[in-house]
Amino acid sequence: LVEKAEAPRNIGLDYGLVNPSIMAEKDIEPVDVYEVVRDHMEKSCHRCRGDKVYRFMSESGAAGDWYLEKARGYGFVPEVIAMKSNSDHFKNYVHVVELWPDEGTVTDDGDWYAATKAMIANLQQEVVTAGGEYRNLTEAVQLLTDGGRVTGAVCKNEDGYLQVNAA
Repeated sequence: LVEKAEAPRNIGLDYGLVNPSIMAEKDIEPVDVYEVVRDHMEKSCHRCRGDKVYRFMSESGAAGDWYLEKARGYGFVPEVIAMKSNSDHFKNYVHVVELWPDEGTVTDDGDWYAATKAMIANLQQEVVTAGGEYRNLTEAVQLLTDGGRVTGAVCKNEDGYLQVNAA
């Protein structure tokens, strides 16, 4: 696991997931992934790879389900929040998932991010316990692939370049 910064950044409490199962639990209609990808490509002036955007959007629901289950284990309560922008030009995808710390996980000083930081630290420890490595201040500069699957990355840190292989 490589982290470009000295520590993971935690800004906001909401996650952009496409069709995670929590949406169905709340009786929210699933969005058409193709339509979301098309809108994203149009708004980004086609300056990104459509195949990568489609893969992210079509797989983010399952990945989000895994993450939300982990978050529940660390005392978070996932909530679906409805937001709406005032735009006549862009389609509004109004629902986001937010992770709210359970009452007992907010520190005395009211630091809402303390629980998130603790969860990330525990996830990092899970990687190490499973035999992996966690490297901070290490930037992935090129993905290594074999048959369409990511097998590793060429990374750069203060000591130079290194290759990190996927497990």
